[in-house]
This record gives sequence, C-alpha cells and structure tokens, in this order.
Amino acid sequence: MAENGKLSPSELTAIPGGQLANEAAAAWLAPGGPADSGLRPGGDESSYRTIAMQETRWRIYLEGGPLAAAVGTSMHGEGVAIDNPNGWEQSWIAEHGARYGWVKSEAFSEPWHFNYNGQVHFDLFVTLKRGAKGKRVKHYTRRLAFIHHAHGGAYLSRAPGRYGKRVERAVREFQRAYHLHVDGEIGPKTGGKIDAVFHRQYRERHDAHHLPKGSNK
Repeated sequence: MAENGKLSPSELTAIPGGQLANEAAAAWLAPGGPADSGLRPGGDESSYRTIAMQETRWRIYLEGGPLAAAVGTSMHGEGVAIDNPNGWEQSWIAEHGARYGWVKSEAFSEPWHFNYNGQVHFDLFVTLKRGAKGKRVKHYTRRLAFIHHAHGGAYLSRAPGRYGKRVERAVREFQRAYHLHVDGEIGPKTGGKIDAVFHRQYRERHDAHHLPKGSNK
C-alpha cells in the first residue's frame, strides 16, 4: 500500500462527497449503511486527505489555527477517516456505525471525526445495469420513483424490480441532471448520489409537511 496521503487511484473508491480506501469505502457504501442513510463528508478534505492537504493544515496549525495531525500521520491520509459536521450524522454513527466498522476511536475532542476500524468487511459496490434484477434494483427504482427532477415529476412512475430500458432512461436523465458520467448504469457514484438526493428530498418534504400553520418559511 502507498504511503499516507499518497494512495493511488486503484486504492481509492468514490463515495458521495469524497473518497476512501477501498475497504473503508465498501463499508461506507454498504446497503443500509452510512451513505445509504444520507451521511456524507463535511467538505473536500473530510474524507481521504492527500499529503498536500495535510501539509496545508499543519502549516495553519503552526500559525495558531485548528489542531491538526502531523504530516503523514493523519488517518485521513490512510483513507479510513471521515469528518461529519452535522449532529444527526454523529448520532447515527454512535448508534449504528459499529455495524459497518465506523466508530469513534481517536480525536475525542472532535465529535465530528470517525474512523473505519476494519473489523467488518463488505464487498465493493457492484454496478447495476440493464438486465439486472432483485432487491438492489428495487431499492434504487423506489428512490427514483420518489425523487423529483427540476420540472416537478419523478424520474420513474413506479419501481420495477428489473433493470430494463425504462430504468436505464431514468438513470441517464438523473445522471445528466446531477452532472455525472452518463452511461445509464448505477455505479457507486450514481448510487451514492441517488441515495443522497433521496434523503435530502425526503427531509425537505417531511419538514415542509410539519411546518407550523401560517409559517412563511
């Protein structure tokens, strides 16, 4: 494996909002896991952190800025750490994270920082494409039938369990809308984006439904 902060593209897997070492990413992307529940890193440097990113943070720390790990020692540089700034995300990991290998094991003064402990294993995301069927197809088609695009309608009118032409067209439309690579297949980036948009829209609709009467918010 490469040095801390110098992982190669083949040693990293994309997650919604960042990237992690392959095994840590597989656990993050596992069905029902953190990404599936809408959790995402807090920014560009909140998952895998290159050596250059670490050097910048260390320099800022020496100038009186926030605490930072010495260059080449950050668990972010190993691709096994994530910073989640939102309180609900921290609560989710505290309650469910260990099931997916994500725990609080260091930086106890930073409640947003979590690590993958390697004590569980999940296979990497298997791309879904035309002809696929089963529970994973149903999972994403249900979400595409819930998510509304800019024109107001859902991407699918119903949620089939088989990946046919209609699903492929809907996926392509979704990919174009969110500036993803348009291939009509649900790989880790598209799958993660579908999950993230679903959770965001679900929360928005839930919050709007429960606004007090007379609220203009």
